[in-house]
Amino acid sequence: MQDSPPRHKRFPRRNGWGALLLSFAAVAALVWWSLPAKRNQPQPADQEAATQPRLTSQATLSAGVVQLMVTGNAAVARGGADDLRRARSAFEQAIERDERYAPAHAGLAQALVQLAAGGAERAEQVLPLAVTHADRAIELDPAEALGWQALAQAEVQWTRDWPRAEMHYRRAVALAPRTEAPARLLAELLVATRRGEEAVAQGLSALELNPTSPALQEAIGLIYRFAGRGAEALPFFGKALELDPQGSTTVVWQAVTLADLGRLDEAMAAALRVPADAGTPTWVVGYVHALAGRRREAADVFNGLAVRATRQYVPAVQFAYLSAALGERGQALDWIETGVREHSPWMHMLAVDPSLGRLRDEPRFKAALTAMKLDGER
Repeated sequence: MQDSPPRHKRFPRRNGWGALLLSFAAVAALVWWSLPAKRNQPQPADQEAATQPRLTSQATLSAGVVQLMVTGNAAVARGGADDLRRARSAFEQAIERDERYAPAHAGLAQALVQLAAGGAERAEQVLPLAVTHADRAIELDPAEALGWQALAQAEVQWTRDWPRAEMHYRRAVALAPRTEAPARLLAELLVATRRGEEAVAQGLSALELNPTSPALQEAIGLIYRFAGRGAEALPFFGKALELDPQGSTTVVWQAVTLADLGRLDEAMAAALRVPADAGTPTWVVGYVHALAGRRREAADVFNGLAVRATRQYVPAVQFAYLSAALGERGQALDWIETGVREHSPWMHMLAVDPSLGRLRDEPRFKAALTAMKLDGER
């Protein structure tokens, strides 16, 4: 019997090459099929969000939505309480027309947090809704910087999750490095968490974006004030008022800072420039009276605020400032606790507010800091 032929004769060399080519083809096909899947997987930048939007949301085919966005953005820029309410309405209508338009959700979230921050609306009525719409804006488009900014603002005021708020502010800054608001708000958060030097550096860096912005000048003044450097705050308040002589919030903080520095005549002159509400003196006038020892005048302002509070929301922090200046420690602590409970504006500055510093040794004050998640040393 003839021996079987050698294996290399039974299977010619060209067939071996063909098998090898088929193997390469199979591997290439496998790689080809896997690549799209990998491209479509989320690539988290901060362990939370993908860099690519899950839905296409930046474009809208509705001319009506575009017009509503113009109206809403212009109203937010003006910044008054009634303006912000008009902005809210415009953004809500835009969402009704195009629910998948991320800028409308972000704009609505921003209007809501500003209504709470200015004391125009109670926090519990607007901040949970702000979180919802900021989350929706980010879901639709993770590159929507305003959504991250509004979410961080809501976290500062509502959830008091300081690490997440800082992360989200930094996300907004990274997405919009030439936009002043997130950079300014990040500096504000840093000073609130007792990181004064870092806050000042961040604030001055933000100021480089737009040195002629009155809002930025005021913000840097506030950062210096809350960092315990009131004298250094005053030139920034002055520059802000030079750029915008009608800046009422700037005058308020200028007056308070002057009063805390003992420059009471200058403080009263500034306080009297703050527009009165329905002809009654503002809380800052009462604050200056109290520090000057004019208790009756300060008490009259306090009582006027109490009457006003029966018909509209008055932030608890105003009563806390007045009570503390009058030396009414128990009453001031009552109002601080109310402010913590109500998520009152400016309570996020509780740990560093020089106007309330005389209360820091009180156990109730320390408990308030714990409730605000601000009791940790930095």
